[in-house]
Amino acid sequence: MPRALPNSHKDVRKSVVHLLKNGRLFGRLFSANAIANLLNTAAEINIDAEHRFTKDIVRAAFSTGEKESAIPLANFGIEHSDSIIYTHSSQQNQRGASRQTTIGCFRNEAEARAAAVEQTAPRLNLIPDDQRDKLLKFINGRPSKDTQSNNDDDLVSARLLDEALDRIDQLEQQSTKSVPKEQLDKALARVELLKEHVRLMSKKRPVSPNAEQPTSSNRPKTTVKLRYLFDGEAGVVEIDSGQKYVSIDALLTGIKREHLTPEQKRDDCELKRKAADYSIKRINGCDAFVCAGTSVVMSNNLSALKSKAKKIDRLTNHFFGHSQCNFSPASKRCLAMFAQTNSGGSNEATLMVVAAAWKILDIEIGLGLSNNQIANATPSQTTLTNYEYRLAAECSLQMYKELEGKPYALSQDGANKGGIDHLVKTITYSRGTELVHVCLDVDSTGKDTQDIADALVSSLKRLEKYALDSKCIAIIGDSGGSGAIPAVFKLLIAYLGEWCRFLPCLLHAYIKSLENAIVTAMGRQGRGMNTCSQLVWTAMRMSRELVTRAHGKNTLFDFYFALAIEKLSVDDEWQKEAELKLGDSFDDWWEAINDPYAEEFEELYDSPRGLQLPLLTRWQTFLPAISVFLKHRVVFYFIAVEITQREKVGKQLHIYATELIRLMNIRTGNRQPVQGDSSPLVTQHVFLNAFNKAFFGNFFTLACQADPRFNLPGYFSPLGVERCYVAKRALTELSSAGGLERNDAFNAYFKALEGIPSDGEIKDGNLESFIKMRQTFFDVFNSTYTEHVESCWRHEPKIIVYIIGGDAVLAQWFIRWLIHCEENQGVVENAEMFEFPDIEIEIKHHNTNGDSVKVNVRECMQYIIGDKHAADILRDPLIKDNKDLLYLMAGAEQAVDLFNSDTWGTIDYSRLREMIISKIAIHPAQNQGVESMVLSTKIAGRTNCGEALKSCRVFLHSWIIRPFNKKSLEKKRERVLAKRAELAKCEEEHDTNHETETGVPEQQQSQQQQLSDSQEQSQVKKTADPKVQRTKDHERILGFSDLFDQINSEINQLENDAPDEFKLKRKELEQELSSTKTKYSETMLRKEMEMAKKANSKKKRTVYAAEQSSEGMYIPAAVGGAVTLSALLKGQHEAAVDKEIDARKIELTQPLHEMKWKDKKDLLKIDEHKKLSARPQGLFNPDGSGKTYQQIQEIMPVSEDMQALQLLLPKLMADKRARRAEKACSG
Repeated sequence: MPRALPNSHKDVRKSVVHLLKNGRLFGRLFSANAIANLLNTAAEINIDAEHRFTKDIVRAAFSTGEKESAIPLANFGIEHSDSIIYTHSSQQNQRGASRQTTIGCFRNEAEARAAAVEQTAPRLNLIPDDQRDKLLKFINGRPSKDTQSNNDDDLVSARLLDEALDRIDQLEQQSTKSVPKEQLDKALARVELLKEHVRLMSKKRPVSPNAEQPTSSNRPKTTVKLRYLFDGEAGVVEIDSGQKYVSIDALLTGIKREHLTPEQKRDDCELKRKAADYSIKRINGCDAFVCAGTSVVMSNNLSALKSKAKKIDRLTNHFFGHSQCNFSPASKRCLAMFAQTNSGGSNEATLMVVAAAWKILDIEIGLGLSNNQIANATPSQTTLTNYEYRLAAECSLQMYKELEGKPYALSQDGANKGGIDHLVKTITYSRGTELVHVCLDVDSTGKDTQDIADALVSSLKRLEKYALDSKCIAIIGDSGGSGAIPAVFKLLIAYLGEWCRFLPCLLHAYIKSLENAIVTAMGRQGRGMNTCSQLVWTAMRMSRELVTRAHGKNTLFDFYFALAIEKLSVDDEWQKEAELKLGDSFDDWWEAINDPYAEEFEELYDSPRGLQLPLLTRWQTFLPAISVFLKHRVVFYFIAVEITQREKVGKQLHIYATELIRLMNIRTGNRQPVQGDSSPLVTQHVFLNAFNKAFFGNFFTLACQADPRFNLPGYFSPLGVERCYVAKRALTELSSAGGLERNDAFNAYFKALEGIPSDGEIKDGNLESFIKMRQTFFDVFNSTYTEHVESCWRHEPKIIVYIIGGDAVLAQWFIRWLIHCEENQGVVENAEMFEFPDIEIEIKHHNTNGDSVKVNVRECMQYIIGDKHAADILRDPLIKDNKDLLYLMAGAEQAVDLFNSDTWGTIDYSRLREMIISKIAIHPAQNQGVESMVLSTKIAGRTNCGEALKSCRVFLHSWIIRPFNKKSLEKKRERVLAKRAELAKCEEEHDTNHETETGVPEQQQSQQQQLSDSQEQSQVKKTADPKVQRTKDHERILGFSDLFDQINSEINQLENDAPDEFKLKRKELEQELSSTKTKYSETMLRKEMEMAKKANSKKKRTVYAAEQSSEGMYIPAAVGGAVTLSALLKGQHEAAVDKEIDARKIELTQPLHEMKWKDKKDLLKIDEHKKLSARPQGLFNPDGSGKTYQQIQEIMPVSEDMQALQLLLPKLMADKRARRAEKACSG
C-alpha cells in the first residue's frame, strides 16, 4: 500500500528543506523531478502509484511567479541558520516545451547564482543514510527504520493531528481577547475528530503482543557488494552490512581481469604508469574513478554519436569523395521532381541552387569541403536532363499501371508557341470517384487535319502498348480551324471504333455565338470603327497604357483616376461638360458617389484592377470589360480629358484618349450632344451588359465550373443534356416578344433608349435601328447556338444517353421511354408517341448562385428526344451493357439518385454509378483544361529546350505540379473555412452575451436582424467560398516533400512488384521519351522530304504568274520615285492634291472644298492602299503582318500636277534637311 502524501504545499516545502539542508546535497541545484523521485524513494512509494510526489507538486510548492527566488531557512522554522533555499525557473522555449525548475540549499545568493550558471542539475537516485530516517520521520511522522513496526498507520492523520495540537497551543498562548471563542472551539473539535480517526485506524491493524520486535541484536544480517578501483583495476567483494573494514588481500583477490584482452594485459603496466591521475565522475547517479584524459559517455549516447559519425562520414565520402556526382536513384528522382517547380527556368539555375546548398552545408557544419569537391558533387545539366527523362518514364509507368483496363477520354488542342506549331494531347480517366487529367505528350505538328489525326493515333498506340486493355471512348477539341474536332474525328473513327463519342468545346460554342451576334448586329472592332466594341477596347487600351508607363504597376492609373474624381467634384466646367456629354450616366454616378449609403459608394472611388483588352475571341474579357467601363465610364471620360491636356499630340496615349472622347460623343444622326440624349454606343454596352446578367454570364460561368459531384472544372457531361434545354429555354424567353421587358436586368437598357431619338433613318442609329439590332442579335445568337451547341447536345444520340447520369427524375423517364419503345418496337419510335408526365420538378446545378431550376418534365424530354429513334439508343453500349440495372432504376417508385445511396432501396447500383463516372463524367464538355496545358508548353519552352524534353516537362507538370497545387489549395481552403467558422462561433457567442447583458428589446433585435439580412448572406457566401492564394514558403515545401515521399514510395513498390519487367519498360520508355525519332514531327519531316524529292523529279517544272513582276525597281521618294505625303503642305499643294483625287476617280461623300486637309490625304492613303494590296505580292509589314491604310506614307502620282511635284519635292526635302542640320549646328 503506498504511503499517503502531505496534502499541503507547506508540508512539501518542509520535506524538501530537511532533505537539502544537510550532507552532500547542500550547495547543489537539483531539478524538481529529481527531488520528487527522491521523496518517493524515501516514502517507499512505487513509481506507478496513483498518489505520488511529482515535479509539478514540488514546482508548485516553491513557485513564487518569479524567475528566481531566495527564501531564508528561518521561514521554514529552522533557527540559528543563515542559509537560504534558492529556486530558479527557466523560460518556456519557442517550441512550447514546459519550463524547468531547479532547487537547492546554499549559504547565500551569490553561491546559488554561481551554481545556476555552472552546474547542471543531476539526477537523484541515492539518499544519504544520515538523511533517510530524518526525512521519513518528517514526511509522515513514523519512527526510524530501525524501530518502525510493520503496521501501515494512517500517517496523514497522525501528522494532521500533530499540526492541530500545535495550533491549539499557539491559540492558547495568545490573549483570550485576541482569539475568538469560535475559532478555539473549532480547533478543539478538529483535534477530537482526528484522535478518533487515529484510534479507529489502530483498531483495523492490531499488533500481536507476542510479536518479536526487531532490534539491532536479532536483526538478520545482510551482505552488500563493494565495487572499487585499486591501482587502476576494478574489483568487487561481498561484505556484511555491519562490517567495519576490508583487508588489502580481500581487495586484491576481488580484482576482475576476465574482461581484458591479451594486448590489454600486456600493455597494462605502461598504460597505468601514464594514467597516474584519476578523477571522480558521476555516472547515472553513481560515482566512479576515471583515468585522466578519459570522458564517460552513456551507452545510448555513445550509440547516437557513432550513428551521427557514420552519417557524416557517408556525407563526406559518398557525396564529396568522388570525381563526379554519385546520387542514389531516390536522390535522382527527388532532384528531378523538385526541379519541375522551375520548369520555366534553366537547368543551370537549378544546379547552381544545388551547389549553393552544398556550400551552405559546409559553412554551417564545417565539413571542410573544397570548392572542387562541391563542384564534383553537383550533377551536370545533361545529368539533370537524364534524371528528368527517367522520372517521366517512371511516372508514365505509374499512370499506365493505373490505366490498365480502363476507358479514357482524349483532348487535343494546337497552338503556335515560339514560332512552332504544337499539338498538346491530354487524357482523362477515373480514379475511384476522382477524375484524373494528365498530359499525354506534346508534338510539333502542322495544322493539316490528316497530320493531327496521325499524331493522335501515334500517341494512342504508345499509350495502349503499355496500358493494356485501355480504350479511348471519347474525344473533345475545338470546333473551328483546320484541326476542328468534327473533321479530325472522321479520320479517327476507323481507329477509335463506332461507339467513340466526340464533343466540340462548349466555351468556344458560347463565344462564337456571342461574337457572331455582336459583329452582325453591332459591328467589328478596329481602329477608326465607330462601334461599341472599339469604344470599350479604346478605354481599356488607354488604361493599360498608363499601367505600362508605370512599369506594370497601377500607380499612374490610380493617380489619374483619383484626380478625375477630385476635380469633377469641384470643377463647375467639368460638371457642365459631364451633364451635356454624359447625361443620365453622370446624374446616376453623381448621386451614388455623394451617397455614403449607396451600394456602389466605395466601389466607385476604387480604381478597377486587372484590366484586360476586350477581345471577342478571348474568353471572359469582352463582357467583363464592358461591365467595368459602364460602372466607371464617367471617370474614364475625364481621364481621357486629363490626358489630352497633358500628353503631346500624336503620342499613342493622346490618340487613345481623343479616340475615346470622340466615340463617347457620337450621337444619333451625327448630331451634337444635347441635354438628356443617350450615347448610342454606350446604350449598346448597356444592352450587352444586361444580356450578360440575364443569360450569358450564368451559363458561360457554369461551363467553366465542374460538376459539383466531381473535381475537375469543365467536366459536367452528365448534366450537359439537361443544361442544353435549360439554356435554350432561357434564351427563348429573352428573345420572345416582351421577353426583355419582363426581365429586370434590361431596365437600365430601356431607360437608356429613352434618350435615343425616334426620328431619322436606321442608318443614323435611331430608335428603330436599336429594335432591329436586338432582333438581329438574338436571331444570330440563336442560329449559332443551334449550330454549335444543340447539334451535339440535343441531336447526337451517342451524347443524349449522358442524361442517365444527370437529374434522377429525368433519367428515370428517359429509361422508361426506352423500355416503352423496346416493348412496342415499330409502333412507338419517338417522344411524340410517349406520354411524359406534365409535372414540374426542380433540378440542381444549373445556376451559379446555387438555386435550383424548375422544369416541366414533358417539355424537357420532348425537347431532348425530339424525333430520335429509340432503336439507335438501345444499341448504345452504355444502355445495352447496363440494361439490368437501368430497367430496375426505371421501375423504382422513387427516383434513384445514383450519387445518393439513400435512394437506392434494396438494390445495389454501385456498378451503374461507376459506369457514369468512368465512361461519362470523364468526357470534358469544354477544352479549357488542355488549353491550360498549351500554356504549360509555352512556359516549358522558354529555355529553348528540345521537343522531347519539353514534352516530358509538360507531362510531369500535369502529373505532379498541377494536382499538388490543387490539393494543397483545397487543404488550405479547409483550414481557412475552419478558422472562419471558429471565429464566427466566437463572435456569435460574444454577441449573445452582449445582448444578454444589455437587454436589447426583442422588437429592436428583430429590426436589426432584418437590416443585416443582406450582409449575412454576403458573409455566408464568403465563408462558403473563401478566396485563398496557393501555398508558399514553409507550407509549400512541407507539402511538396510529403508528395515526393508518396510518389517515391509508389514507384519503389511498383519496382519491387516486378523488378525485371519494371527496369525493362523504364529503359524502353526512357529511350522513347528522350528521342525525337518517336515524335510525329520526325514523320512529318520525312514526308516533307519525300514530297520535295517527288516534286523535283518532274522533267518540266510549273511556272507561276507570281514569279513575274509587273513593276520595276522601287525608287524612294527622296530620289524622285514617289511623293511623300508628309511633305505636302496645305497652303502650297492643296490644288495638286485635289487634282490627284480627281484623277484617281475616288468616290466622295462630300465636295472637296468642304473637306479637311487631313481627310483629303486620308483619301489618297486609302486609294493607294487598295492598289498596293491588289498586287500579287500583296502589302505587308516586315514582320509579315498586313499594312493598314494609316501606315501608307508615300503614293505613286497619277495626275500631271502631282507628277510635277514629284520632281520638285526631292529638292524641297533636301533643303528642309539642310535647314534642320544648320539649325542643329547653330543651336
